[in-house]
Amino acid sequence: MALPSTGPISLANVNVELGLSSTATISLNQANVRTLAGVASGTISMSNLLGKSNAPTITINVGSLYTTRSGAGSATSNSATATASGGSGGYTYDAWTRVSGDTYTINSSTSATTTFTTTLSNGQFKSGIYRCTVTSGGVTASADIQVDFESFDI
Repeated sequence: MALPSTGPISLANVNVELGLSSTATISLNQANVRTLAGVASGTISMSNLLGKSNAPTITINVGSLYTTRSGAGSATSNSATATASGGSGGYTYDAWTRVSGDTYTINSSTSATTTFTTTLSNGQFKSGIYRCTVTSGGVTASADIQVDFESFDI
């Protein structure tokens, strides 16, 4: 979520955005509040927090994975690595999951880096969309990757 971009906000709203209890003690001069506001030093006001989000951003280092093999059999993709930034740090890679398409074995489902494995018949093509979900300070973000496998007839 993000703090409202217009209108009033409260310190309770800021606490929740930071993944804290709405009733936690908080000050505008706290490091985590300044980071959220994007104001490293000097005067800070509630207006600096309008529209700000503590959600992590996540990218996956490859746009898609395309794995080929000759003939039928098992195939394992190259690695896909999710990289998180923003948020409050301390990232937890909750899960790699299938969004749509063919089902593969996810070899490291709760790690930043994983590979995918499937079994192919001669001449078979498989395609699926997979998602990595990351949590930081109680806020989640996700990114998707297309994973394709193809077997060439031998």
